[in-house]
Amino acid sequence: MLQDLRQTSKRHTPSGWELLDWATVFDVAVVLGVVCAKDGFGWTRVDDSGSAEDHSIKVPGAITDRARQLRWLHDEAVRIFEQEKLTAICIQAAGTGRFSASVERIEIGAVVQAAAGHADTAVRMLNREQVRSTLGVPRGKGAYEELLQRQDVQARSNPTKRDQYLLGLAGLV
Repeated sequence: MLQDLRQTSKRHTPSGWELLDWATVFDVAVVLGVVCAKDGFGWTRVDDSGSAEDHSIKVPGAITDRARQLRWLHDEAVRIFEQEKLTAICIQAAGTGRFSASVERIEIGAVVQAAAGHADTAVRMLNREQVRSTLGVPRGKGAYEELLQRQDVQARSNPTKRDQYLLGLAGLV
């Protein structure tokens, strides 16, 4: 039935008829929680109906020039972000550790932000402390780790996907 709605739901605009995506038809908030890596990014698509889907994308090995890698990722991110009506994109802010503060990871974060801007989607950069606060967990030692122990978070297959999921949930608040 949902597929039928996707094919037949339309609205009239000054420029003519346009097809509506299911998020518009059902007025569902959809947020992507994004964690960047040196060679790509992963995202979890979370909506307020309770649905969550994990995805990731990496630069093909055949592209070795960094500028071309970033261009390819930008184009793919725009394509992904324009596939449906997104409420927001929450990107994990660069940390201070050796991995999270790497120049390559920060570059990918900038590419994702630019792609979100191209797709006219709101962006929030959140660190773990901001995610914890947004999700209403009181400050304290091990507070973020408390979030990681939730059953819905544990259902994600690895720590990166858990972070993506929590970013997506924070974007729904």
